[in-house]
Amino acid sequence: MNEILDALLRALAFGTPLLLASLGAIVNERAGVVNLGVEGMMALGALAGFAVAYGGGMGGNLWLAVFAAMLVGALAALLHAFVTITMRANQFVSGLALTLLGLGAGRTAGQGVRGVSAVQPAAAVALYSRGHRAGAAAGGRVAVHPHRPDPQIGG
Repeated sequence: MNEILDALLRALAFGTPLLLASLGAIVNERAGVVNLGVEGMMALGALAGFAVAYGGGMGGNLWLAVFAAMLVGALAALLHAFVTITMRANQFVSGLALTLLGLGAGRTAGQGVRGVSAVQPAAAVALYSRGHRAGAAAGGRVAVHPHRPDPQIGG
């Protein structure tokens, strides 16, 4: 039974960002803008959020990391808007270039920290041990690689 509950919680945790991004892409489509760069914007935002939480020197401030992720994602969207509206570039080409940029930057910058948690393991273990499985799966820690659970947490 725990395996089913864990699978459902992980599906909610990992599926929610994709659902929100697809809803945003639907709004873009209704407005007449083709945005194929949503995945790249998410990757750039995730890279910025992890960089602030892990190496920002602020002691792992998650609120600052969320703000940095939103800011970088908005700047990537602004770049796409500038290129497509002001410069009158092709929306498909600009979106795909943004996707390739975001995924490439995230993969390149994330090679050195694969499997590292941005939150201190002691805090994550305390959260997980109190029975907050939903909190641990949905945001109690920042996992770099979802298919490699941290052995200290038991995920």
